[in-house]
Amino acid sequence: MKALAEIVFDHLWLLLFEGEEIIDLDYSVKMQESLPEYFSAMSQEEKDALSDVARDIQAKLLAEPDEQGYTPRSLITDEQKEFMEALATGELFEEWA
Repeated sequence: MKALAEIVFDHLWLLLFEGEEIIDLDYSVKMQESLPEYFSAMSQEEKDALSDVARDIQAKLLAEPDEQGYTPRSLITDEQKEFMEALATGELFEEWA
């Protein structure tokens, strides 16, 4: 279940945050409009797995700098932080259901 949840997270990230140079805008909008339908069809187990993956990725992306001083958190936008938090807590499922 975790592997599928990771794929879903990556797909959501692509749809929501990548620009037109990566993904066709019309396709992205069409897919975003269908997300509430998909979320409504998900079992609680599937939602929990996706929330777990979001928490794991959030922890990695917002981690303190490592011993070399690197952290990806400076590349993460406020909108991306809000998305990860809403998905991690399950709030996103309620908003988009």
